[in-house]
Amino acid sequence: MLKFQKTIFLGILFLLPFLKACANSPKFNENDNPSFNYDEETYCMIDVRGEVMYPNIYKIASGSLIYDAIELAGGVTINADLTNINLVSIITTNMQIFIPKKASLESSKVNDKININSCSVEELLTIPKIGLVKAQAIIEYRNQNGWFTKLEDLKNVKGIGDSLFEEIKTYITI
Repeated sequence: MLKFQKTIFLGILFLLPFLKACANSPKFNENDNPSFNYDEETYCMIDVRGEVMYPNIYKIASGSLIYDAIELAGGVTINADLTNINLVSIITTNMQIFIPKKASLESSKVNDKININSCSVEELLTIPKIGLVKAQAIIEYRNQNGWFTKLEDLKNVKGIGDSLFEEIKTYITI
């Protein structure tokens, strides 16, 4: 009998916090408008432009976040500057979302060319045919061997041969 009483006591002990939480839950009346109404979903048209993968006009549920709209557009590009974008803003009306380009990308460019002696991985990624692996290899080579003295030194980086060098040499400088 004592074992049964202990079980009942422990059950009540664990049930009390749950009941207290239920008593404090928010209550909605007919005039309340919850954030997400599944019965009568309304939609907005949004125009997503700038540094996103697929700029276009999209249909999105009213109450969605700016983040959701960017995801619909395929996400941001490597050049995107999200510092002044509030990704948790709620979309309630038709609107345009513009994702600007990073201003810092212009810092190591000379005549729209990327200086391979001072650029970052992000800047290298703006060069056609250069992906993350090759960009990191260029930075690693530069860190281990010092600055490039001529453009052709780039061919010494693993993964960059004559044909790739010919394609990217118009985008780089030293």
